[in-house]
Amino acid sequence: MISDKLLALRKRSGMSQQEVASAIGVTRQTVGNWGLGQGSPALDKAAELARLYGVTLDDLANDEVDVVTFGKGGGVWELAARDEALPLLSPPLHSMR
Repeated sequence: MISDKLLALRKRSGMSQQEVASAIGVTRQTVGNWGLGQGSPALDKAAELARLYGVTLDDLANDEVDVVTFGKGGGVWELAARDEALPLLSPPLHSMR
């Protein structure tokens, strides 16, 4: 589900709900609701979230792609196809600042 993916991506990015909300121009409550599955972002906001997290819009919408955490303490994460062992994408650019 997109709500699970949004929640996992936000947590992996280390951003608070307020930081995400400010970055894409919505309220903190809206970001929280998306993470709880109480609504989904409109297409324009989903595109902004994808850019913010360094993933594609397809990755957000595709149920065949999961957020995978590996490494000591879960400090490294990538998106991976559900049936594949190899990651598809690396961490978002903002996490490298």
